[in-house]
Amino acid sequence: MNKVFDIVKSTILDKLNEAIKNNEPFQWVKPWNGMTFPYNFVSKKRYNGINLVTLPFGGYYMTFNQIKDKKGKIRKGSKGFPVFFWKFNEVEDEENPDEVKTVPIFRYYKVFHQSDIEGIDFDVDINEFEEDEILEANNVIDKYSSICPILYREGVNRAFYSPTSDSITLPTKGEFNSLNGFYATAFHEMVHSTGHKDRLDRLTKGTRFGDTEYSKEELVAEIGSCILRAYLNVNDSNCDNNSISYLKGWYSYIKKEGGNVIVSAAQQSQKACDYILENVSNI
Repeated sequence: MNKVFDIVKSTILDKLNEAIKNNEPFQWVKPWNGMTFPYNFVSKKRYNGINLVTLPFGGYYMTFNQIKDKKGKIRKGSKGFPVFFWKFNEVEDEENPDEVKTVPIFRYYKVFHQSDIEGIDFDVDINEFEEDEILEANNVIDKYSSICPILYREGVNRAFYSPTSDSITLPTKGEFNSLNGFYATAFHEMVHSTGHKDRLDRLTKGTRFGDTEYSKEELVAEIGSCILRAYLNVNDSNCDNNSISYLKGWYSYIKKEGGNVIVSAAQQSQKACDYILENVSNI
């Protein structure tokens, strides 16, 4: 297995272990305030996918060479953070020598956060580089209901997505402990619904509670819910399920399955969120 996956695994396990040890709130994706998401200062591109899970701060990041080119300096004692990406190499197909095939390789490079960089003016408004229309959480849910029906049932005491009827069932808003708790749950089920065969075709038939595919799909929905809340400025860490048993469950799962599972889950989460936001923007 690619050693880069081990770096992802250790990064996530360290975050989970710290939350367990200190009984602290845990979120797969932080609801960044102010500078919002993590960006590369030079390209002004936002980091996505697994990097939303692993990067610890919002704001700007730069590589060593970018800092050098801008005549900046890294503060003594500062450490870099890995940014992960897929590189696609074309190689000769052993079975068909006249053809080439594309081989994906998972890699990373180090970046430094702006708080660890001296001599560079970071006083730039990131919002200037946001091309996407800023949507409001309620509008996203209401519009998505025309793509996948969302049914509100008083007293059902649970939320779920049904692939059979291709519909989402939620308790009424007033039955949640907080409004943000409602958003967290609604987005979780909306991400599940993107796996339908007529959308992203991600869901596996015959999965059961506790098996590998079931757990991975839950991870996709968990991370996706956090990404949507971060995109839509629903920033309440208290609405997350942060019980010790919950965190220990994910710790054990990732420790057993490896970093490739969470990389894949984060990638699928990003696709699900992009699908939701792109489609509701067109309604």
